[in-house]
Amino acid sequence: MIEETKDPRELIDQLEDAMADDDSAPGEDGSVRVTVKDDGVYIIVTPPKNGGTPADWLAAKTALDAKEIVDYDISKVRDALAEMSGTPVWVAERKPELDRDAEVSVVVEDEGMSAYLEVRPALGGKPLTREIIDAALAERGVVEGIKESVIEDILRTQQAGRYLVAEGTPPVDGEDATISYKFDIEPAAVPVQLEDGRVDFHNLNLIQNVKAGDVLAERLPPVPGLPGKNVFGQTIKPSGGKNVRLPRGTNTVVSEENENLLLAKESGQAVFKDGKVHVFPVCTITSDVDFETGNIDFVGSVVIHGSVRSGFVVHAAGNVEIKGPVEAATIIADGEVLLHRGMQGGDTGQIIAGKSVTAKFLEHTKVRAKENIVVSDAIMYCELEAGKAVKTLGKQGRLVGGVALAGEEIQARTIGSKLGMKTEVEVGVNPEIRRELAELNENYAQKERQYKMVVNGLAKVKKELKAGRAFTPEENERIAKLIATHQQLKDQIKMMDKKKKELEDVISHSKQGRIVAYDKIYPGVKVTIGKESLIIQDEIQNVSFYLKNNELSQGSAV
Repeated sequence: MIEETKDPRELIDQLEDAMADDDSAPGEDGSVRVTVKDDGVYIIVTPPKNGGTPADWLAAKTALDAKEIVDYDISKVRDALAEMSGTPVWVAERKPELDRDAEVSVVVEDEGMSAYLEVRPALGGKPLTREIIDAALAERGVVEGIKESVIEDILRTQQAGRYLVAEGTPPVDGEDATISYKFDIEPAAVPVQLEDGRVDFHNLNLIQNVKAGDVLAERLPPVPGLPGKNVFGQTIKPSGGKNVRLPRGTNTVVSEENENLLLAKESGQAVFKDGKVHVFPVCTITSDVDFETGNIDFVGSVVIHGSVRSGFVVHAAGNVEIKGPVEAATIIADGEVLLHRGMQGGDTGQIIAGKSVTAKFLEHTKVRAKENIVVSDAIMYCELEAGKAVKTLGKQGRLVGGVALAGEEIQARTIGSKLGMKTEVEVGVNPEIRRELAELNENYAQKERQYKMVVNGLAKVKKELKAGRAFTPEENERIAKLIATHQQLKDQIKMMDKKKKELEDVISHSKQGRIVAYDKIYPGVKVTIGKESLIIQDEIQNVSFYLKNNELSQGSAV
């Protein structure tokens, strides 16, 4: 960190240390300064450094114009620009009749939170005094947060410029009340797979039950804020510190003994939806889902004892359990999808699960599961996508036709058929990893842009320090923060670059995927792991496929 100091060299040293390994630090351009003495007007031309650009005629004219010097020896100005000696060079006579007194004006910005003093220094006339500054501030009504050190520096240097002379005190925002939930809003439900490949649908723990009187949510009180003041001395109210309502939904009640507690009014399933807590019993459909019931859209879990007819949609925020057959329907669940029978999708039916899908069979169906797809009998002509695994290990355990993609593994009794039906099985990278890499690339580009801006800012500060500019303690503090941000961004980019390489390496060199056919795999099946693919030419029994030395290899399934 840069400490408060009056010696510019100390700041320069720290900046040079911070930017020592930055190839992007630019050189320093030459500059022109004008000074007025009793015997005339002088210019000082500073040469460039590190490949910077020399000061030119425009720079000299701009500096002279700023001092309102219009009658000067052009040849001497050109000589000074050519020599770049860094010492004062006489270029004009002083004209006392053009002398003027110092002038100031006050500009208030940032909705009254900042006041700037714009200084026009004296040219041979009366210098700037504290009385002049105080009068200007009083006339503008600036009374709060006046920076005495800034005023002292202005009076000492008598330099033209725009100075932050007063800052208001911003309010400290309060913290609104928060809600602490006393139940898991994403309950897990994983079916048990038996050794023979069958799935036990009896002990699924699908519903997260609550009893009447259970605490569902607690409100934590708000924290009040602190008011601030602007430069006019006016009070600014803080935001935040507000109370919030308990998220009372269906079948919930506020405790009579403690108004900050939300209780279950009756026993059932606790569900968080649309910002409120509800308690629902399980939605049970005793008949088929057809024109008698219409589509099902429920905020909890759904149990259907009948079948689901073609064209209908079942959507649940929890799990879906269907005990009858499913036709060309759409089944969507944020949790598990459990089919006691199976689904014949007719190439239009689909299942989308936030967790896993378990069924007796799947045929002509599109299935996407964030975790696993587990089928006891057969998968026929389907399009499958599983974040973790696809398994069909029952008595038949067939995977025939279509495409099966899994993040980690595919297991089946048999893959493909004697008829050579086109079947593709692929394992590799979980889709979550690809999404993570895309987000990381976007953040990486943003950090690089920020880093470049900070480097340019530090280079500008370094240039001003070497030119002899005196910084206020507040400016020194901002420079310290800029240096800290420089290091922080450098570290972040380094870490992100490492993470990018790790993810890219996972995607391009996946070696963990496995494809297993415990009985046999038929000719015509396309096997893919990572970047490596193989089309099976001959029937193979009891085989597993994996990557070894970056090549697709095979071995025994057990």
